[in-house]
Amino acid sequence: MTTNIFNYATKELTQDAFLMWLFDNYNKCDEPCVQKAALGLIEIFGINSIEKINVVRQYKKIDIKLIVDTKDKKRIAVYIEDKTTSEEHDQLTNYNKIIDGEKEEYDDVKKIYYKTFIIREEEKNRIEKADWTIVHFDKIVEFWKQFISVPNLILNNYAKHVTEIFDDLNNKERPNDNEIFTLNKWIGYFKNVLIPEICEEYSCDWENYRNHYVYLEIRPKNYGKGYPYYEIRSNECYDNKFRALIQIFELNEDIFSKKDIKEEIQKIIKDKNRDSLYTCYNYENQIGQTNFKDDIDDEKFVGIFKDTLKEFKEIFDSIISN
Repeated sequence: MTTNIFNYATKELTQDAFLMWLFDNYNKCDEPCVQKAALGLIEIFGINSIEKINVVRQYKKIDIKLIVDTKDKKRIAVYIEDKTTSEEHDQLTNYNKIIDGEKEEYDDVKKIYYKTFIIREEEKNRIEKADWTIVHFDKIVEFWKQFISVPNLILNNYAKHVTEIFDDLNNKERPNDNEIFTLNKWIGYFKNVLIPEICEEYSCDWENYRNHYVYLEIRPKNYGKGYPYYEIRSNECYDNKFRALIQIFELNEDIFSKKDIKEEIQKIIKDKNRDSLYTCYNYENQIGQTNFKDDIDDEKFVGIFKDTLKEFKEIFDSIISN
């Protein structure tokens, strides 16, 4: 069995190329599975009775433009913004200016946001405000699952790839390594297991750091960036290990002096002596750490996580109240 090419070609340009290849072959390929996939995906975009699809690549910085001729003689422009793991940052508003300038040329216009990853609430709000239609990841995976066993290698590799990403992001078991192909499972574990344990009291954010590890950043609710926060990292939380950090990265120095807040937090840790789960730590913006190395099963892992977070909150409340 060969390995999946999309596990190595993970950039958005690869997905651009795949989608353009798919739609371009609707009129050129005699493989029924390719035609079925192209037709089915266009129908998900809201277009039926397709006669012909023309593909325009990287059209005025928009990832993909399709010109679709239908059997009832309509010409429809489809603009696709394609994402893998990156987020939309107001580029859709700029694309709208381009689209508005040419929409009179077509009978209809479709603006499609196609992302094979999690769409966070802030990103979702920006997309909807720009009036683009989101094709959500669960719908994408539901569509592609039917092509996992087709004879066309490109199609079945892509179908397996997006299904695997979706399954990893819905993972609920703590991964036992920190390899690059495991990082989405860590996101799933953080998102589906740890965050629900604490979401009523804390604001949480996760990020894949350059494919080296996934970190989970936690702050008491109503306190954003600029305040000390709690962090764990996937590369320090597998193989019977658990390490949490108290961080002052991006500290708002209009509110805190970096030197004073560091000394204050470390004094609290020292005063607790052996009762503290933390030890003082001096590395860049990291000022406190925990280190657990034992037979840590999943239940114990969650317990340590909650206990260290509870102590962090006590330290946080103490410095905020002073």
